[in-house]
Amino acid sequence: MRTKNQRKRKYITSQKRIKIKKDESIQFLVNTKDIFRRKKWEKYIKTKKYDIKRFITFILIIILLLIIYIIYISNKRNKENKRDKRDKVIISIFAGRKKHLEILMTYLKYLLFHNKISEVHLWLFTNNNNEIEYIRSISNLHKTNGNFKDYVNIYPEIKNNTFYIKLKMKKNGACILINDKYEIIFNIDDTRNMKITLKIDNNYFSENQNIKYDGKEFLEYIIQIVNNKLSIKGKNKFEIIHSIDEKDFNTIKIRSLSHTETFWDYKESKNMQIKLFDTIRRRRGGWYEMFKFYLTYDFDIFIKMDDDIVYLDVERFDEYINYIKLFKKNITFPNLVNHAISLFYNNKGGLIPNSEIKGIYQNRNSAGDIYYYFRDGQQGKKIHQYFLNNIDKFIHNNLNPVLLNGLKPSICSFKISKESYVKAYSPYAIWPKTGEPYNYLFNDEVYSYNLLNNYLYPRYICIHYAFEPQRNSGLDDNFLLAYKNLSNRYIIRDDKYNF
Repeated sequence: MRTKNQRKRKYITSQKRIKIKKDESIQFLVNTKDIFRRKKWEKYIKTKKYDIKRFITFILIIILLLIIYIIYISNKRNKENKRDKRDKVIISIFAGRKKHLEILMTYLKYLLFHNKISEVHLWLFTNNNNEIEYIRSISNLHKTNGNFKDYVNIYPEIKNNTFYIKLKMKKNGACILINDKYEIIFNIDDTRNMKITLKIDNNYFSENQNIKYDGKEFLEYIIQIVNNKLSIKGKNKFEIIHSIDEKDFNTIKIRSLSHTETFWDYKESKNMQIKLFDTIRRRRGGWYEMFKFYLTYDFDIFIKMDDDIVYLDVERFDEYINYIKLFKKNITFPNLVNHAISLFYNNKGGLIPNSEIKGIYQNRNSAGDIYYYFRDGQQGKKIHQYFLNNIDKFIHNNLNPVLLNGLKPSICSFKISKESYVKAYSPYAIWPKTGEPYNYLFNDEVYSYNLLNNYLYPRYICIHYAFEPQRNSGLDDNFLLAYKNLSNRYIIRDDKYNF
């Protein structure tokens, strides 16, 4: 049997074991609880980290969207205010009045120099010799007419005593005069063969080019002087060579023979991209000649201007050009200011207050109600004076575009795309609607028979100086000096535009 002491020791040992187990259990519980708490904390931290990460991602997405929006708005504004430099933008003018053209050409040279337009076309509409001389001096002749037989200087680019020139004609014939001595004559015979003659000191040297020519395409020729020999080379290995007394080109002149019109094309050495087209009559009634030409001419945007446009807002020019591209309008008119339709909407929009216009032009229901404004020279004077005193107000105006359906404004200036141009000016579209002969009706306002969806774009200012009845009723030339001074800030001094 166990003694009392043994039982006591056994009891103590068992108690210790129980305590140890209890302590171990407690420790286990404590450890388990710690682990649980730790896991919970870790989960909490992980969740928090996830939330923070998600929050940061959200902020980054917002920032990215803001950047995209800013870029979108910026690009949209750029599209509205900057045209695509690949667009071929043509400005075409019935040219005659030197005193106005001198002002207008300053703006057009600036636009050419800064690649805002591609070409300026001047259609000769005067028989005044002084005006003709001036217009020829600022341009390169690209169309001659046999009704006017004088030779005219041209300035093709000459390299290594060689220049390239193209011509297109449907009848006999065209001539090139070299150094006022050597005449090259191009003729089409009865079988439509091209015959080329070199005239030297009343001696004629002729060759057939052996091509059937219908007058629809340009024929290119290479003309050169090498070792005192003048040569003319063309298609089908054509060549005429003859000895001459000259070593260089001094002058090059062109003309058409009787009852013939000839189109010429060459790379210009000065007054670049300013092209002159001689017309059949050089006076009113020959509008169709110009409008017919552009039906087959390559362009993206066509702008027609009168020669008495005396102010252009060059800062908003790209915006004006782009408007028709972005919004697909047919014909878009600028704010001409001295014009009934412009006056009506400028007054309605608060740009010209009632105090500056006569009662008969105030608070009218339609621009058509003041149609006869074009006869009022005294009111025209007040409009010019108000514009010159408030230029900033006009060029920073924010008037909205206006639909002109039902109105037929005089087209002192307008802009149109190639697609809409063909719709407006095609004879096949005009005949069924008017029943009039093509050449009789084809004037500078015939578009009104064919196109709706035409707009006035008041934000773009383009000042028209005067209608003929306004000149006869008090609107004189007294404002031209002020407009010339305005244009002087845009003078381009460059050898390419040396006039």
